[in-house]
Amino acid sequence: MKSNFLNIAVFALVLTVAPTSFVAQDTSRKTDAMVQSETKPLVQKASTQKQGKTWIANAKTPEDHRRIAAYFNRDADRMEDEAKDHEYLAEVYRRGPSATGGGKQGGGGSMFRTAEHCESAAKSLREAAQDLRELAGEHEQMAKDIAK
Repeated sequence: MKSNFLNIAVFALVLTVAPTSFVAQDTSRKTDAMVQSETKPLVQKASTQKQGKTWIANAKTPEDHRRIAAYFNRDADRMEDEAKDHEYLAEVYRRGPSATGGGKQGGGGSMFRTAEHCESAAKSLREAAQDLRELAGEHEQMAKDIAK
């Protein structure tokens, strides 16, 4: 009788622990995949930045300068997209805690400070994008000057 009870107890324990183990493994895999998907663009960006620096250091032909201009324009596009994302988040925060699912507030007005942060980030990103567009224009002009 004791051995049957022991067998049933072990079996119940296995049934309880085994699914949790599989869930933990599945969650771990999902987390790993999420981290990889988030870091991949950063690695690609670092690689592209290194490539951009090389292009700038070695630019001699009109094609080189056009490639650099395109590089700066792509980066400006990315920054403008990020600015739009921050503007959207600022609006969400301005609507208040109910729009963000509640959450913990660190004191009066924290949602508005967060909205102001997002607006500031959006403004900085737009200014950086404008600077990059100006650099792109300068390289386009260099390409024209060399082609003369």
